Amino acid sequence: MAFRNFTGCAIATIAAGPVFVASVGVAVLALSPGPIAITSELTFALMILLPAIVIGAIIAAIPVTVGAMAMGWLGDRNPAFQLPIMWALAGAATAGGWTPFVSLGPDEEPFKLALAMTGAISALICRHWLVWAPSPARKPIRPPVIIA
Repeated sequence: MAFRNFTGCAIATIAAGPVFVASVGVAVLALSPGPIAITSELTFALMILLPAIVIGAIIAAIPVTVGAMAMGWLGDRNPAFQLPIMWALAGAATAGGWTPFVSLGPDEEPFKLALAMTGAISALICRHWLVWAPSPARKPIRPPVIIA
């Protein structure tokens, strides 16, 4: 089994809240049609980063750990699941895949995009710290010996 340490899970869990707050900011900038004025709301967003660590860690602890263990298990069985792009897609699909089916209120698009971005970044953080054990060398198959 490749999943031997929880370092990546711990770092991704602690980073999930601030990553979500930053992702909301990026999503608002990406989805806004015009220029955005920098106001005092920006300083409020910076002050919310510290509580976001605690709240984000509480929310993300179980999904991050279960997702990393599942992807580690899949990576043991199929080398394609060891690729970072597969981890990012799995994280984005897990965190943001359910959002089309629920309503998050008015102006919900930035939050939906931020959930998917947070899932992908958390999965990549977990993937960075994961090390797979080398696969045992397979013995070559010898052709059958024909005795005449």
